[in-house]
Amino acid sequence: MLPKEHGSWAVFLAPILTAFAAAGAVGLPGILFLIGSLGAFLLRVPLQSLITGNRSKRTFRWIMMDLGLIVLGFIPLLSTYGRWA
Repeated sequence: MLPKEHGSWAVFLAPILTAFAAAGAVGLPGILFLIGSLGAFLLRVPLQSLITGNRSKRTFRWIMMDLGLIVLGFIPLLSTYGRWA
């Protein structure tokens, strides 16, 4: 249930790592953004599997784990830091 194309990982990670390098330091908001973004990135493959008809427990388990990453990263970022944009 992980993306197998190495280019998709590069497209996901390169802008975030470039932003971290440009900022010079990685704080808690950056880590929370990375966690939430990783969850959203990883959610694509299980959702595609669900849409194509694979409704196994494994698919739903991956969806729940990825949604957990999204909540773990973005809810504190939005509520504590007020980073809405």
